[in-house]
Amino acid sequence: AFWQPMREIFSRHRTAVYAIGFICTAFWFQISASLSFMSKYLQESHQFSPGNVSLMFIVAGAAAIFGNVIAGKVSDAIGRRPTLACGVLVNSCALIAFYNTSGFLLPLTWIAALFSFFVVEVMVSTVTGELFPTSCRSTATSMRSILCLVVGAAGLVFEGSLYHQMGGHASALSLMALSGFLALPAIAFLLRETAHTHLE
Repeated sequence: AFWQPMREIFSRHRTAVYAIGFICTAFWFQISASLSFMSKYLQESHQFSPGNVSLMFIVAGAAAIFGNVIAGKVSDAIGRRPTLACGVLVNSCALIAFYNTSGFLLPLTWIAALFSFFVVEVMVSTVTGELFPTSCRSTATSMRSILCLVVGAAGLVFEGSLYHQMGGHASALSLMALSGFLALPAIAFLLRETAHTHLE
């Protein structure tokens, strides 16, 4: 009985597992490192004071958190897949821009990166719940969380080695942000649209 939900997931919902697994691997591999080094990058590369960084976190975070609400409403209107794809695309572009820009674009790209991160997070969570039936939904959600945690940790380790090879966090993180784009084929070809569908 303990293994039944997992057996059901891999026997009856294999395509959904591949889709969620690939999306989470591609996106969370870079996002943990990218978000973790934002404040360090601002202080070391742009001479932001800790107070200025905190202020940016408050302002940008307050604006970005609306990504949760907006993502839900937009995905109900146009679908989960387009909303998720837009979130991934904006996030990767915003992170690359953030680590390669200065001036007034810094807070704008930061807000865009955080906003789109919340969009992706809520969409992946929503789709995971809708792809799997009640009998194995909690197991699938737990597996997704564990995968994101492991992949995120691997990304942090990889960033460390990439930092030494490329000579800076900005270059390393810009390169890693490209992995987010790899989630787009999985969204387009593997992920089933779940908006307005009946939950099992």
